[in-house]
Amino acid sequence: MPPPILLARSSYALSGPRLHKDLRQTVYYLGPIGFYVIIVGALFSMLSAANATILAGSRVKMALVRRDHLPRQFDDIHPEYGTPYKTILLTGGFILTFIMVFTVLFGENPEAAEGSFLFGLHLGLESVTNFANFLLISGLSVVNVALIQSRRQSPELDRGFRVPGVPYVPAIAVIANFVLLVNLGLQNILIGLTAEAIGVVFWFVWKSRETPVEDIERETPTAVTERNPSGHDRDYQLVVPIANPDHTEQLMRTAHDIAADNDGEILVLSTVSLPEQTPLSRGQQYTDERREVLNRAMTIADGSGMAVESQDTEPEERVPVSGTIRISHHVDEAILNTIDQYDSDAVLMGWGGWLSRRRNVVLGSIVDTVITEATSDVFVERIEGESIGDAESILLPTAGGPHAELAGEVARAVARTTGARIEALRIVSPDATDEERTEAQETVDEAVGALEEVEGTGTVVESEDIADGILERSADNDITIIGATRDELLQRFVLGSIPERIGERAESSVILTKRNLGITSRLKRLLSRE
Repeated sequence: MPPPILLARSSYALSGPRLHKDLRQTVYYLGPIGFYVIIVGALFSMLSAANATILAGSRVKMALVRRDHLPRQFDDIHPEYGTPYKTILLTGGFILTFIMVFTVLFGENPEAAEGSFLFGLHLGLESVTNFANFLLISGLSVVNVALIQSRRQSPELDRGFRVPGVPYVPAIAVIANFVLLVNLGLQNILIGLTAEAIGVVFWFVWKSRETPVEDIERETPTAVTERNPSGHDRDYQLVVPIANPDHTEQLMRTAHDIAADNDGEILVLSTVSLPEQTPLSRGQQYTDERREVLNRAMTIADGSGMAVESQDTEPEERVPVSGTIRISHHVDEAILNTIDQYDSDAVLMGWGGWLSRRRNVVLGSIVDTVITEATSDVFVERIEGESIGDAESILLPTAGGPHAELAGEVARAVARTTGARIEALRIVSPDATDEERTEAQETVDEAVGALEEVEGTGTVVESEDIADGILERSADNDITIIGATRDELLQRFVLGSIPERIGERAESSVILTKRNLGITSRLKRLLSRE
């Protein structure tokens, strides 16, 4: 919380005995003119730093809003000045609240040195400075710890910056920050920990809430909706956002297989994306182009004869297909709001590979956000290689866990319509013990057993590197379907590691899967991590 630091330090420096000592020294060395020069310079410095910090803080809160960590109302831009005025007011409100609590509600009582003032808690300007310092220093410590952990887990990841001497320099920084924290005093540390605990609780409560439909429609209004009445009685819904018309047929084939396997329906989504400065009301004039994309996708899934057809059964009933067009300033926001509004069970997205991505994203900023924030299962399909509709073999790497189980369900769904055989694969180290090899074999056997009526085999292969072992095996298969890495939940999935390397280098088509674990499950796994 930098603003309280600046305000408190400046105010405290100009008050009390310290003020008198500093003023006497200024008059002694610089004379009366120097005295006023120092005072005016200090005031201008304080105002300039506070102004810059408030503006920076408002931008941070705006980023939090766009990640759905704060109410969407704070995302508004002033129509005349183009500034995030609501987050600026929110930042100023926090600063005012801290000053009032620390200096008025729990301010020091100079006339009662041994008395009690409001439960005996004495704070004041120096305390608000230490409180702000605690939040700042603890945040810097967490960043350094995260840096060490990230470099240890994903050393091959291409990053946009370099830190010399990892892990030694970050470790020294953590130790130095810890020493600074200790010097703040026990009272200030407890107050800081309490504030951070309140923030954590607020985040989990906020993320577990149900967003009202009115808010969703205000943020991403629906321009067009075409609902298939036969889909209303289905218990499973798969949302398919269509951005690139060239990917439509491939995505709809995969969506049809997944929806049919779950006896569900497909909801095709197309988004009119507008610049931040353009009012959402103007989006209606751009819906015709998106309607063409929407109609094409619905026609492919509903009118091209893509019914469920296995080798031993007759074609079954078609999967119901509906469509909707939303207007939004952010495509990822439109996708997430559609999932929330319709309580969808899964979302299928496409991407064209990693080679052209920016350094600060993995699958693309939109896909990354949906993977992290969606309250549903997520499927990401690389649109490359042979058509999945013509697949004869599917590679299913597995290490157990919910994400791998979901990958097995997708593999079964595709195999039902294509007649493809599935190979469940587990990679072990050449130095693996007999116990580890037995566990690996049990894992692939369990994966094969879950395929039910689909043909499948289980294989355990030795390799020094897990990703390289999977890539070598994927060259002999038409599709590779892999779940998000179980360790560290989504962190390794989004930041790269095994799924990223496979998606980037595999010669076959790739589908990545991520099971929705919910806020409660994610917190439980976080707390139980070793």
